[in-house]
Amino acid sequence: MKLTYTFCLGGLSFFLFTILTITGIYLMFFYRPAVDLSSATVYKDMQDLSQAITFGQLVRNMHRWAAHLMVLSVFLHMARVFYHGAYKPRASSTGSSASTCCRSRCCSFTGYLLPWTSSRSGRSPSERT
Repeated sequence: MKLTYTFCLGGLSFFLFTILTITGIYLMFFYRPAVDLSSATVYKDMQDLSQAITFGQLVRNMHRWAAHLMVLSVFLHMARVFYHGAYKPRASSTGSSASTCCRSRCCSFTGYLLPWTSSRSGRSPSERT
């Protein structure tokens, strides 16, 4: 078996998932979700995390970039597996791989929507222009 640069995409996805788990647990201690959009608790929590908590902004950025890179690496890994036909001997694991790809995209989207309340507007970040 020839070792190529695409051979490590599954391990990279798992490594990024580990980073997301660790940073997500850390961020969970400082984030209090609020149902009421008029309350400024979420905005204050994000400000405190960015300015008052040691390495808060770094951990938040690590979490964000790891999420983006994980979606990319999972997609590239799935494309590589289908391109090389590596799913044929392990057809039973193909369903779980496809569901992992879909779940990572859904979690990335819902995590993308969390800053709605931290910016004090009711629009998603892509709608603000």
